[in-house]
Amino acid sequence: MKNPILAIVFALLFFVQVQPAFAHGTVSDPISRIYYCYNNNPENPTSDACKAAKDIGGSQPFYDWNEINQPNIPCDSAINICNENDKCNHKEFVTDGHLASGDRDKYAGMDLVRSDWSTTAVSAGEFNVTWKITAPHATRYYEVYITKDNWNPSQALTWDSLELLKRTPPSPAEPESYSIPVNLPARTGHHVIYSVWQRCDSGEAFYSTSDVCFGTCNSVSTTNPVDNNTQLGNTGTNPQNTNYPEWQGVVGTTYNQGDKVTYEGKSYECLQTHTYNGDPNWAPGVAHSLWKEI
Repeated sequence: MKNPILAIVFALLFFVQVQPAFAHGTVSDPISRIYYCYNNNPENPTSDACKAAKDIGGSQPFYDWNEINQPNIPCDSAINICNENDKCNHKEFVTDGHLASGDRDKYAGMDLVRSDWSTTAVSAGEFNVTWKITAPHATRYYEVYITKDNWNPSQALTWDSLELLKRTPPSPAEPESYSIPVNLPARTGHHVIYSVWQRCDSGEAFYSTSDVCFGTCNSVSTTNPVDNNTQLGNTGTNPQNTNYPEWQGVVGTTYNQGDKVTYEGKSYECLQTHTYNGDPNWAPGVAHSLWKEI
């Protein structure tokens, strides 16, 4: 190309086009629907719910687990001006029955009304809801909801079916993860914890749907119920069995439900079959949806 200015322009255009889009996060504990399907073998999932979601949208949404979002949610304050009491209009852009997908057709499989979504065992009391963050952003707020006592998994997820548990104040960009302490109310059976991450440095918001089980649930993939002390890592002084293999944190290692390991002097049982991907937040004693201390 003879014109050097045009050459530079075309080079810049090519550079912009090939740059990957930054995706941003989902709740890892209790594990969200999309993140569970990603870790349940996106191309050939064993979970019936993930299979059904794949039938609708293919496997690509599972690989893009961290971008269930809406790009321009209007809020009271301008971008980069974040007040603690700001209201943002999520309901106009994420409509009833489409909360789990963030009202995006790409993720429509997440909205399927089913009782067999994989659940994380919880109980009433203190619990940390943890966002896994792949691109940090200044935050206007996080909100954590739980379905009301009269909701059940045969019903669509709507804004009216949710009860607000916690809203955080504005905060700077957080690397890798952000934990939100909440107090879970008494519930029975299968419920949903729904969380919204509203950015401060843009109008973008992210949405995450986690299925949880209080006591006994119909879902065949429900993890074994544990008390809140176990989930928070305070398991008392139970004797440890040191005959279990040591958890090594080797990428690509698959742990099956029921497998037992030792780690940092404690013993753990695997709650959900998964393949370790190198994320330190999946380690025993950290990932309470994947491991319980025994």
